[in-house]
Amino acid sequence: MLRTRVISAIVLLAIVAIPLILGGLPFFVLVAAFGLIATYEFVILFRKGQHAPMLIVAAALTLAFIAQAQWPALLPLAPLLTAAVIASLIASLWNKSEHPASDWALTLAGALYVGWLL
Repeated sequence: MLRTRVISAIVLLAIVAIPLILGGLPFFVLVAAFGLIATYEFVILFRKGQHAPMLIVAAALTLAFIAQAQWPALLPLAPLLTAAVIASLIASLWNKSEHPASDWALTLAGALYVGWLL
């Protein structure tokens, strides 16, 4: 049992350490993967509470916020925030849930919470 845990820890350490050392695109991919997993967890958590945040929109916005942190000259913050609000509002027009306004707010809040703070 302990042997399996040690082997797992070594493998996971290598998966995380290599992008950290290399930086740049490998590090971005690692952070983006963690961001997508965290966004998925956020959406699933609220879906269990009878809400329906939009997973695809939240994931796309999370990736956009992470990309903005990696390449700030390529994606200026003010236009990105404006586009995030407008795009998520437009996407909520097709959201057929009982509470589309709160679901829109949770979608945007989840993307900001994960993507901005990560």
